[in-house]
Formats: sequence, C-alpha cells, structure tokens
Amino acid sequence: MRLARRRSSLLRVVTLQRRQHNLLRIVTVVLLCTVIFLLYITLGDYGHERTELFNSLQGQKTDNKTVQGWDRKTTTFAAKLLSSKIIRNQAVAKLKNNLVNPLSGPPSPKASGSNYEGLSDYRIILSRKVLHKHADKTRVKIMQYATYEQAVKDNVSARKTAGRYNLTIEVLSLGLGNKMFKYASTYGIAKWNNRNLVFENPLHELDEYFYPSVNSTRYQPWSSENYLLLNMHYCCQFYPVLKDLPPENIVMEGLLQSWRYFDHVKSDIHKQFTFHDDMQHHAQTFLHNLQMQRTSKTTLIGVHVRRGDMGTDPKLLSYGHGVASKEYLRTAMRYFKSRYPNSVFVLVSNDIPWCKEHFGDRSDVAFSENHTEVEDLAILVNCNHTIITVGTYSWWAGWLNGGEVVYYNDWPQKGSTFETVMTKTDYYPPHWIGL
Repeated sequence: MRLARRRSSLLRVVTLQRRQHNLLRIVTVVLLCTVIFLLYITLGDYGHERTELFNSLQGQKTDNKTVQGWDRKTTTFAAKLLSSKIIRNQAVAKLKNNLVNPLSGPPSPKASGSNYEGLSDYRIILSRKVLHKHADKTRVKIMQYATYEQAVKDNVSARKTAGRYNLTIEVLSLGLGNKMFKYASTYGIAKWNNRNLVFENPLHELDEYFYPSVNSTRYQPWSSENYLLLNMHYCCQFYPVLKDLPPENIVMEGLLQSWRYFDHVKSDIHKQFTFHDDMQHHAQTFLHNLQMQRTSKTTLIGVHVRRGDMGTDPKLLSYGHGVASKEYLRTAMRYFKSRYPNSVFVLVSNDIPWCKEHFGDRSDVAFSENHTEVEDLAILVNCNHTIITVGTYSWWAGWLNGGEVVYYNDWPQKGSTFETVMTKTDYYPPHWIGL
C-alpha cells in the first residue's frame, strides 16, 4: 500500500511538471509569434513606404504631376535620408510635393510671401514643442508637420505683442569649426530677420577664444514657451527661405555650412572671430621666429592637413569623407611657388609624423608642433595665404586668413552620398581656387 501511494504521488508530481513545461512552451511560442508579427508590421510598413516612394516617383502621376528619371539607386538614397523617425513620417508627402531628385541636387526654394511655403521644402524638417498644462503639471508634446500651414495652427508665440522674437541655435558636442559655422550663420540669419540670437553652447569655447557679441548661454526655451523647430537636413547648402522667417520663436538645428548666410555681415564676423590677445601674440611670435631664420623676406603659406578619423573611420569614408592626397598638397605648393617664389609653407596637422614623412626633406617647409588646436588656427590665420584640405576647421582657416585660398577639389568623394547633398558653390566662396 505504501509503495502504491508513493508511486501515485510521484506520478502526480511528474504530471504536474509536464503540464508546467507544456504551458511554458505555449507561452514562449505565443510571445515569439507576437514579436514576429510586430516586426512584420513595422518593417512591412516601412517597406511599403519605400515601395510607395519608389513607385510614385517612377514616372507615375502624383498630384497631377509626373516625375521622370528616378531609378532604384536614387530612391534608395532618398529612403536613407528618411531613416530617422521624424524625417520618415514626412517623407513621401514632401518628396512628392517637391518632385526633386536628390542625386541631381535640389533647387534653391524661395520664400513665398507671408505664407512661408518655402519652409515646406523637403530638406527642412518642421516640428514644434508645445506646452500642455494638465492639473499642476506642464508637459511637452512634440508635434510634427509636413507643411508650415499645418505648423502655424499650433503657434502660440505669433500672438506676442511686444519685443523681438528669439532665434536659438544649439551647438552642444561639435568641433570648433562646426560651432563657428553655426554661430556665424545664425548671426547672419538673425540680422536678416531682426531677431534676438540665443547661442546655446554650454562649453563656451567661442567666448574663450574670440570676441563674439552674443555670449554663449544655457537656454531651455521649451521650459516656458512654444516655439517652432527647423531642422535643415543638408549641411552644405544655402536655404534662401531663412531670410524671411515667420513671426514666432524659432529654434534651429543643422550645421548651416555656407558662406552665403553671413556674407552680408562678414565684417562683423571677422571682428567677432578675432583671437584673444595672448593667442594672437603667440601665433605672431611663432611666425616671426620662422621669418628670422630666413635670409630674405618670405611669403608664409599656411597649410592645414586634416587626417585622423577622416581617413580611417568607416562611417565617414562610406558617407563620402576622406583625406587630401600628398599629390594635391604638392600641386598646391607648386601653385604658390609659381606666384611667390620665396614661399615658406607652415604645416599644421593632427598627424605631424605623416607630414614629416612626406615633406620633411623640403627646406621651404616648417611644422607647427606642440600647439593647441586654437593656437594652430591662429597661426594659419596669421599667414599670408592658405592651402586647406577637408573639414570646417580648415575652411575657417582660409576664410579668416583673407588671402588667397586653395582647396581640395576631390572632397567629398566622387559619387558619394555626401557629394549629392553638398552644393560646392554654397560651401566654397567663389574666389577660392579648387585644385
């Protein structure tokens, strides 16, 4: 009897364990199926968007218009531009409305009077942070729009009756050259629109190196006011619509890398980007000592050689970045030698060993070593002329120098994504020389 009872008890335990295992398997299968179903819906919707985008731009009629010449490479590139959620939500509508092939370069939109239709350009991402008060709490809701006509409905700051509107630019974690572009471009845009410029840069580098008329601050507009957010998706293009902004507080995002934004205030920018006295003195002393080592008066040519991540980072390379070749640098040196036979080339680089390996045997070359980033920039600016390579740091060395500037014409890489979204006439001033 006891043995039978033990067997019966053991049988019940085994049966219960089997049921638990079976139930766990069922739950696991259900969860797995749910995940697969959700992935199918998500990826299916995105794939449907891409298919719709491709089909609608393949010569089919869209809003009584027809687009010709879009191939799968073009629409694949367009889909890449839509990878972020905000951009993808507006993608098909904006590309259909503009009917522009990104690979051939979009046209420059013009502001269209008081309705600001130009802000609906597919290169500008429109959104708004709206304050919603509920009980004792204030919450921020992000609204996204395909056109400014939609965005204006939630505009509270347009009912403002006194004072000027704010134009805010955020810089945060960017390099020095990018921050200088953001400041100069937004300064010019603020002048066009009679706005208060708010320059949000918690690290305050520009204040430490230069004399900007607008000091860096830590500003959080969403804590107290409604504002429109404009995201300029392409870095190296000029957006004429920014000359005429709508009457409200605006926060801008994007790199804004074009000389056209501040050409009308270039004398102001030159003054504000004057180096502090100690940096200026350091650079001038260094160059004076170089001059004293020569038997005759020389013409100093500043040469910036950007290497490092531009030539090694797979993401940067696949996008279209790269470094200037030694052949380009030699060609640029020959150009200045033909014009100024007594030229001395002052090389500034984040890879001085590479520069010494390829140019160390030349008696007309000097190297800037053991200087900070801003000290090197001051040295380049205080030379007579400039040879630049890649990147915005290099660009500002040429622009602030004011002499002749030679730039690397094979950047971005030919046929790359970066090349398709850069307008060189917007990025490089017309009097600079591409080699």
